[in-house]
Amino acid sequence: MRAMLRPATLAAAIACSIWANSASAAIVYPNSGSENLQTYSFTTASTGDLIAYFAGSGAALENQLGLLVNGISTGLAGLNNHASAIGQSFNFGRVEAGDVLTFVDFVTGYATWYSDPALNGGNGNHIYSTTAAAGEAFAGSPAGTYVAFEDLTFPYSDFNYFDHAFVFTVAAVPEPSTWAMMLLGFAALGYMGYRRQSKAPAIA
Repeated sequence: MRAMLRPATLAAAIACSIWANSASAAIVYPNSGSENLQTYSFTTASTGDLIAYFAGSGAALENQLGLLVNGISTGLAGLNNHASAIGQSFNFGRVEAGDVLTFVDFVTGYATWYSDPALNGGNGNHIYSTTAAAGEAFAGSPAGTYVAFEDLTFPYSDFNYFDHAFVFTVAAVPEPSTWAMMLLGFAALGYMGYRRQSKAPAIA
């Protein structure tokens, strides 16, 4: 009985997802209706904080975004697709140049999907990704990498790849040595100002 109800439940979720997505995404998966056969790997080119910006959702199911760095979970999850505003950001913390990133879509009470299809238990590729110019994903969006998840189990999916969409960037954070040099510079300037004041001639 449970097995017979599952396809009907999924069909209802698909219908709700299509209804919820009445406003189309600024970046659209070009082959809607069929699985995305292109796969992606994400390796950071620089060191800094990895920040994800919510870019929209057409999903009836609740999704949250997580992250693995070099295969290890950060333990963080955010950007709930039912509660986040377009452009809302979530900081996953510091990453190093060369780190391998795997994004995770936690679908509440349903499934967990990964940007690496090898981790999806044989259920295919659940993301679409492309480079996004500034302002392309949504008004005021940063330039970065656009990623969008498909949240339903295949083949019961609508394959629109717009159930949890975001743009991620790596914001450069000064190295500790850079901070130390800056502090030394400020201290030197302060000391020079102090010496000038102490040497100022007294006015009789």
